[in-house]
Amino acid sequence: MQRFKALVKYLKNCFFVVRNDLVFPSWALFVVYLLVAYRIYCGTRIAPSGFWDDAYFFCVTALVLVSLTLLPPIFRGLSVLIWGALLVVFHITNLFFFTFFQSTVNLDALAMSRHVGAAQSSVESLFTPNVVLFQITVPALVLLGVVTLLFRYKAPRGIGLAPLLAVGLLASLGFASWFKSVEYVPAENNPLGYLTRQAMDRTYEEHFLDPEDELKRIHQEASELYLGLADETYQKNKDHRYPLMKAPKPDLNAAPEKKNVVIVLMESVRFFEMMSHPDGADIAPNLNALAKESLFFDQFYYNGIQTVRGELAVLCSVLPNNSGGQIYSLYPYLSTNCLPRILQSEGYSTKWISSYDSKYGNKEAFLSAHGIEAFHDIEEMKPRPKKRPKVGWGASDEDLMDFAIDVLDETPEPFFAEIMTLSNHHPWQGPFEIKTAKSIKKSKERALYKNYLRGMQYTDHAVGQFVRDAKEKEWFKNTVFVFVGDHSIWVMPEKWRDRDLSPAEKNEIYYRGILMVWAPGFVAPQVNSTVSSQVDVAPTLMSLLGFTAPNAFTGANLLTDVPDERRWAMMVGENAWNYRRGNQYCYALGQSCFETIQPRCSKGETPSFAGHLCFESSESLLSANQNLALDKLSESVSSKLLGQGKTIIENNRFLLRTDSFFPAEEALQ
Repeated sequence: MQRFKALVKYLKNCFFVVRNDLVFPSWALFVVYLLVAYRIYCGTRIAPSGFWDDAYFFCVTALVLVSLTLLPPIFRGLSVLIWGALLVVFHITNLFFFTFFQSTVNLDALAMSRHVGAAQSSVESLFTPNVVLFQITVPALVLLGVVTLLFRYKAPRGIGLAPLLAVGLLASLGFASWFKSVEYVPAENNPLGYLTRQAMDRTYEEHFLDPEDELKRIHQEASELYLGLADETYQKNKDHRYPLMKAPKPDLNAAPEKKNVVIVLMESVRFFEMMSHPDGADIAPNLNALAKESLFFDQFYYNGIQTVRGELAVLCSVLPNNSGGQIYSLYPYLSTNCLPRILQSEGYSTKWISSYDSKYGNKEAFLSAHGIEAFHDIEEMKPRPKKRPKVGWGASDEDLMDFAIDVLDETPEPFFAEIMTLSNHHPWQGPFEIKTAKSIKKSKERALYKNYLRGMQYTDHAVGQFVRDAKEKEWFKNTVFVFVGDHSIWVMPEKWRDRDLSPAEKNEIYYRGILMVWAPGFVAPQVNSTVSSQVDVAPTLMSLLGFTAPNAFTGANLLTDVPDERRWAMMVGENAWNYRRGNQYCYALGQSCFETIQPRCSKGETPSFAGHLCFESSESLLSANQNLALDKLSESVSSKLLGQGKTIIENNRFLLRTDSFFPAEEALQ
């Protein structure tokens, strides 16, 4: 009886604050509002681990509040105000991050926050009246109410709520870790829960995983996963320390074509608006015309969701980082042999040309260590007379193309150059000083999507200008041009085929990209339907030109004749990933099947929460066929496909962390 009375007394002491004032109920309202507002804004239904994640967030914030209320009165109000303000900032940051990347902020993104000023126009466009009112003003008013109540607050005797909150914190984190999937799914993750688990996973990988055993495993499995290792022009690598490395066979007598190489990396262009959109001919007439003259890959995917990630994949054939920040900043001296470095060793001049700052995202540091000799950016463009006003983030793509032509005119052959466009960057506010296509004017789509179409039309216009000007140059006939997109943007049409887009179609639109190799008289026009992605660009160009060099490319040469089912594309989101192999897909759609849209549930099957949904289609997901059926894969086939995708992701993360792509002394000499 005495023990029972003691327990009752303790619980009364724990809830002393709740009984005597409204500080804790008000704080609970503040935190719960942030949780609900986040879920509503992002449109993510809650999964079991999402509930526990949110409970973890609640416990952490409340535990900090308890600690702050024990401070002397003179510090108490100000400390709680600062703590609450930081939570609101964290809340807004995650909302905006989700808008761009469909996930919450990760540890490396926090480290890159110093660069947020560069995205000022994009960030400002997100401060809509709804965001200002419901995501900032309302929680701020509730927070001020909490601070006001603190002036009449009396600290509890003993330790109060702290023990209960600490137990709740640990329990909720444990449950969340138990329930969560192997990849990022928005419904499963609260921003704070995700950051905590990411820190725990990294600690495990860095301190408890045996690097030697992991490298041996990757080396043993590599030939089955990575098609490039089967290239007959290369000999098999026996050194397990570098599982993806390969060297050319010494008896080859190849006579390489030392043609100039120009890669035009186009900001936010994608296949859907060019080829599948009913008005594609109006939106991108120049790219459509160029496709007919090029080796055009119509089943091509973007590996990443950010320019530096797509650029890394194109130039170095390395997959972007999953569950972390971009590689240029994390691993600027990554030991790998990239295309610019290989061509530089063959006597090429190597250039990077853009209307933006070459130092942004640590780009110049990484690329200069991997073969780029000269950077021509906005600082060099500033003294030049401008023909058009600034568009969005920088000088117009038209002025950039004029600039690029002049730089190439002064570059000794053979040369390699990357030209990176910018005008089609979010928020697409222009001014686009060209006549807007009639189809865009008449479109009933929302303003944001129409602005994106206008941005894509403008980049298409600048590309057409570049093509016309290049044809007049002496170096044109000796040049191979590659037109490739860098990444996509999560802005979709409201309707397609007179209905809403399915989650599978949204993912396909988002990651499906553009790749064209254009070299009249050297590369025959053709449509190639090989499943491909950005990591395949470098090995394909090497083969086309006849170059061989030691490398650790993740991708494979697209010009070899291999079974389609061996070709794959990995689409690395911000922690989520999608995987296609042949005609089989595993996309992170959040549930096991759908009742009214494709892929449909089997007879008698009820939709349930799931990370990936695996299905098969003999036709393109963006086919004009309105009755396209997506067949759900069996559990055994799905498991095998998911296992391959997960292994590729984990291998890549491990090789990055241990710098095990290529011997350092060879990569950076």
